[in-house]
Amino acid sequence: MAQGRGRWPWGLLLMVSGLVLLGLLFHAQDEHLLGSPAHAGVGGPHAFLQHQPGDPADPVAWDPCREIHYEINPDGGPDDAAGFVAEAITEVQQISGLQLHYDGTTDRRPDESGEASALSRAPVLIAWADEDEVPSLTGDVVGVGGAAALRFGSWWRYTTGGVTLDTDLGEDLDSGEAHAVLLHELGHLVGLDHVSDPSQLMFSETTFQDDYGPGDREGLIVLGEGRCG
Repeated sequence: MAQGRGRWPWGLLLMVSGLVLLGLLFHAQDEHLLGSPAHAGVGGPHAFLQHQPGDPADPVAWDPCREIHYEINPDGGPDDAAGFVAEAITEVQQISGLQLHYDGTTDRRPDESGEASALSRAPVLIAWADEDEVPSLTGDVVGVGGAAALRFGSWWRYTTGGVTLDTDLGEDLDSGEAHAVLLHELGHLVGLDHVSDPSQLMFSETTFQDDYGPGDREGLIVLGEGRCG
């Protein structure tokens, strides 16, 4: 009995040490998170562009412990292209917690050929173009956006992407509507898909919505809570 009683304090000490170590590991992980997603509200319909293999409830997302670098090609855009983009970027950051870092302007142009691989990890490109250069802008389409994912073991993660807006955007829409279009395409960039609810900004067609709805916000929050590493 004495021997058994003698072991108990050491076992307790080891257990407490293990809990402390576990706490330190979680704390270390938290220290690497670059932002904090907003608190979930009432929620609503939302959808994701891609899901982890075998798990339709787990979306492919960006690494929330790394900055998403982006560049702007302002040709064909508004006079203050950087400011126009930054305003929308700030809103995405505040909701999702994802952190996007502006690397400056570039002369790169949108590429729909599929040659730009996720392996390149190139900065996100935000640019303006017409339908002759980007056929996806044909007809009533005023913007396109999305991201490319790379596989890490059994896990997929976005590593690059882009947003292209129609050069006629400023002529056809007022500033509030143009801002909504950019928010919609940034939603695609970080991983949101279209929904069938016209009360959400991620509805597939232009509506009276000029900001993210509750479903859009919930989807952005989920994407901001993706896996680090």
